[in-house]
Amino acid sequence: MLIALGIVLAMLGGATLALAMVTQRYALAAHSSDADPLTVPFIAGRWKRNYVWFVGLVLYGVANGIYAASLLYGPLSLLAGVFTTLLVFNMIFARLLLGEVITLPKAAGAVLILAGVVVCIVVAPISTASVDLTPRAVEALAVLPEGIAYLVILLGAVLVSVVAILWVKGQADVPRRLERVMAVLAPASLGLDEGIAHLTMKGWIGMVDSCRDVGECQRPIIYIFILVWAVSSVATLWWLRTVFRKYEATAALPIEYGTVNGVSACSGLIFYLEYKSMSQNELILTFFGLVLIFAGITVGQAWERPAAADTEEPESIAVHNRTGSSADDAAPRMKMLQSSARISPISNPAGSAKSSRSTTAS
Repeated sequence: MLIALGIVLAMLGGATLALAMVTQRYALAAHSSDADPLTVPFIAGRWKRNYVWFVGLVLYGVANGIYAASLLYGPLSLLAGVFTTLLVFNMIFARLLLGEVITLPKAAGAVLILAGVVVCIVVAPISTASVDLTPRAVEALAVLPEGIAYLVILLGAVLVSVVAILWVKGQADVPRRLERVMAVLAPASLGLDEGIAHLTMKGWIGMVDSCRDVGECQRPIIYIFILVWAVSSVATLWWLRTVFRKYEATAALPIEYGTVNGVSACSGLIFYLEYKSMSQNELILTFFGLVLIFAGITVGQAWERPAAADTEEPESIAVHNRTGSSADDAAPRMKMLQSSARISPISNPAGSAKSSRSTTAS
């Protein structure tokens, strides 16, 4: 069945996106030698950090392309849940490539997430024929009171989050409690932005796919959805660097994609009215599946605060930055499978630098 193809594509997209996030985290926060702090081991040699980050960005685009294709074969509320398996892939890749520790809470959280995804798959409607994605139909959805309210809430939450992030970033001394709030708010706001991208992506893909058949390819709603999707996608680039420069992949990604999944599921049920093709029992079980997914995210985070990378730069990178390099190039050291050296966990960059300096001084 076509819905099975959608599930496979969504899971493949999730695995690719997890690899993309780990690659970007590696580029931004991997240790390197003092002799050449702006490059890291990658594939068959040493690459500049920005080049490695760009590879991660390309993988991110490929992942979203695969996920976009999956949306043609199933409901958003289902495929958003399947896509959330990226959290499990992220945990595996982060362990293998970054050396991040897989703790009991993270493993338990992954099991709950998978259980929630299975529930969502089992109760999902077999067909989405009742969801009309022609341009005229999407216009009608966008002017419904619940559709307008939903979009206003999403956009308002994103704007408030951006203001909060920029305000905290400009403070010289941030209280520890506020830092803990930002450790959740920053990746959650990234998830809100990507949730908006997923909502509009499903809309414009469906409209482009159907507009020729109904002679509606000139309707403005198509281009409005494409524009909003493009803006939110570009904004994601800023969020990715902001979030994954500071927080470990296994800490930030569950919060980010828990938010993405919640927004996408709500977008399918509320904005695209997918609930109309589901029975009351299916809706209840879908809600239960989402509860399991969020419980998994909570369990994975509750027993350990999301770890922020130490922002102190190693001496050699700091000197290079003062001589004109971008601060984007500063980060700790780690391993790739292609590198023969074992790479230490990324959360201890400055600690090793301090230890080295104190040894020299003694």
